[in-house]
Amino acid sequence: MCAFSLLTTWSSGALADYPQARSYFESLSSSEQAEIVLGLIGTGDFVGLIDYGFTKRLYRSILAFEQRSGALVDGMITPSERNLLSREADRFYTETGADWVRLPETGSDLLVPLRLFDTQTTTDHGLAYERSDKNLSLSFFAYPRGEKTFEALYEKMSEPTERRQISYNTLKTNYFVVSGAYRGRNFYTWVSRIQGGSSGFTLAWSGSWDTMGGKLSILLANSFMPLGRKTDATTENQPRTPAPTPTSPEPPPRSEEARSGTGTGFRVSPEGHVLTNYHVAGKCRDLAVRRPGDVPAAASLVASDETNDLAVIKISGSLSGTVAKFHTGVNPKAGSDVVVYGFPLASILGSSGNVVTGNITSLAGLGNNSGQYQISAPVQPGNSGGPVLDREGRVVGVVVSKLDALKTAEAIGDIPQNVNFAIKSSVAMNFLDGSSITYQAAESGTPLDTPSLAELAQGFTYLVECKN
Repeated sequence: MCAFSLLTTWSSGALADYPQARSYFESLSSSEQAEIVLGLIGTGDFVGLIDYGFTKRLYRSILAFEQRSGALVDGMITPSERNLLSREADRFYTETGADWVRLPETGSDLLVPLRLFDTQTTTDHGLAYERSDKNLSLSFFAYPRGEKTFEALYEKMSEPTERRQISYNTLKTNYFVVSGAYRGRNFYTWVSRIQGGSSGFTLAWSGSWDTMGGKLSILLANSFMPLGRKTDATTENQPRTPAPTPTSPEPPPRSEEARSGTGTGFRVSPEGHVLTNYHVAGKCRDLAVRRPGDVPAAASLVASDETNDLAVIKISGSLSGTVAKFHTGVNPKAGSDVVVYGFPLASILGSSGNVVTGNITSLAGLGNNSGQYQISAPVQPGNSGGPVLDREGRVVGVVVSKLDALKTAEAIGDIPQNVNFAIKSSVAMNFLDGSSITYQAAESGTPLDTPSLAELAQGFTYLVECKN
């Protein structure tokens, strides 16, 4: 059975803007939306999740596909584009042997790339797939409630151990997601609460499979259909649509604990949304932002992700400033130049803004956290939440922390220098997508010298003040 086929599409002879394209997409059935997304995943144009609807990321993916294929770039798939998308995507699905697999006892469905595995075995809880070289594996499983509850399964799978490092985890009422590294391999786990227990999958891959592993994770997450009943005549022919799949947690409840201090944030939308760290703004009763020379403007918390230490605050009223652009396209490499702009030690150094330069020294953060970069640019208290820019002025990261030099010196007998960390822009964009906050991005730009980058960053970077 072919794993991919497109259903009815609608076209327009005129160029469309984002609202028009979104209106078109939302007019489609869930099956049609799923088929478009799975097609774009197959062609490599889309790396998001369908649960958030017609996001700017999905819109850009459609535009990229249309531009690359020489079609009218209007954000809407025409019948001729449908055929092209189908042919291109089918190459990926055919090469990987992607086909639907069902767990008989639960009725849960998963689109499995069968040709990538050498063995399939039955386990006590489902099915296991493995390559002979051990570089890629997939388990498709279900646990009855009487054996292990949904909550107990989450606690077990999200607990860091000596062999398992957790880079991301989120628990919702009906599902949870955990990702990280285990015994030297990356993994992505998704588990749904179903009638009678839990069902889900774990994909694991070695470093040589990083590109394909990430792509397969998105495919599996978008295709997983967690049912809690045995197969019967009424379910066998139902359209298979993706299960809801998050990329970031919902805003956690505000703690009664409040803090005072300052940090940095940068504007991501014309509407006045400012991205910063959760530890800067997540527990504040009174927030204000300002640029040098501006009167402080009140702000309020509108979205937060405590796990990834991200938060969005929204300026009340008007405030001068431009909007930052995120880096898209080819990911930065280790050794790439970066520039950090922010407001460190504002009570001592003042609030005029500070610019420092450095490099990306590692593509993973503390504890092999794949959602962060290690950077050599010096940062201080107050830099938290500030933008990390490439030489073209695009945001590649968000400053989050530095290694505690004194504690590390006690442990290793030496004082480390400039070991600092930034949240990757891809994680930040996923968070903004999940919070339905628009932002701007660019695949390329004009290289700038450091003074020009500082001037550019000054236009969209704010001092964030948190008061009791």
